[in-house]
Amino acid sequence: MNKKNNILIAEFLGGEVELWKTEDRLGEDIENDAYYVYFPDFIGGIAIEDLDYHENWNSLMEVVEKIENHSEFCSVLFTPNGCAIDVNIKNGFHYCIDCDTKIEAVYNACVQFIKWFNNRINKNRNTLKQKMKLITVKEYGDLIGYTGKKLSLIEIQNYAENNLDITLWDYPLNELDYVLNEHTLEEIAFVNTKIGIRICELL
Repeated sequence: MNKKNNILIAEFLGGEVELWKTEDRLGEDIENDAYYVYFPDFIGGIAIEDLDYHENWNSLMEVVEKIENHSEFCSVLFTPNGCAIDVNIKNGFHYCIDCDTKIEAVYNACVQFIKWFNNRINKNRNTLKQKMKLITVKEYGDLIGYTGKKLSLIEIQNYAENNLDITLWDYPLNELDYVLNEHTLEEIAFVNTKIGIRICELL
């Protein structure tokens, strides 16, 4: 189990797993294929068996730091033999565990976070392929219920605020990651405007 989870962690940190066939490996005593992990800033590969996130604090803390930097809404908390990871966003993540040792608890919490993170990314990518259909400003207005003659995001947003008591925000496309931390894909629309594609909140 540690081997499988260590590969999961290595890929989360940007590592790429490659298979080396027996015939491609140097050495007379090489009898089996082997998997190695290659990191962008590391010369050479690391054998899967040598990954030590489950027992080396220095290696594991690199994982913790990346999780903490995932977003401003993410926190990692420690107890003497436990760990809790929280991502305080809509449909976020909360996991708390106590184990025989602190490193075991932190390791298991990190693994659970990465599984949640990967599932969320995959779900968003699959949905995004279907959702990434550009609509016009008029079509966006129709979704909101706007019936005015002036078609612009500002007019639609003013209508929502004045008539529906709802504030609708829009964002540039390069802020998609931030938007997905705040909303599900069902709560946004990609609107083709005169100033480019905008990510717009739905009701």
